[in-house]
Amino acid sequence: MGKAVIVTVIALVIGVVLSILGLPVFNDFSGKQLLFEFNGFTISLIASLIAIIGIMAGSYPAFVLSAFKPIAILKGSLQTGNNKQRVRQMLVGVQLVLSIFLISSTLIMREQLAFCKTKIWDSIKNN
Repeated sequence: MGKAVIVTVIALVIGVVLSILGLPVFNDFSGKQLLFEFNGFTISLIASLIAIIGIMAGSYPAFVLSAFKPIAILKGSLQTGNNKQRVRQMLVGVQLVLSIFLISSTLIMREQLAFCKTKIWDSIKNN
């Protein structure tokens, strides 16, 4: 679980740094003036996300590895059931559906932003 929390912290730091670096570009593109402030709410939200995601990401491998019986593994008499295969297939299926959803959402948002940009550009040209 510790490894999952460490990976979560590293990913969060990289995400925050990229957000801070990309915010001026996004503000210029969108015409807004968004700010990234470190206040009590933001810090508590970050800490909560680290705890929740780290525990969720680390609990599955921890429970699976703790369920193994070393003697049965060393003897070679470990039985693997279809239940574990079904769970694994379900998780892969959920990941596939989520990735398709996120990719299609990104493409739709790109088209919407291009449409908004052309409408704004047309209204500026007409005035």
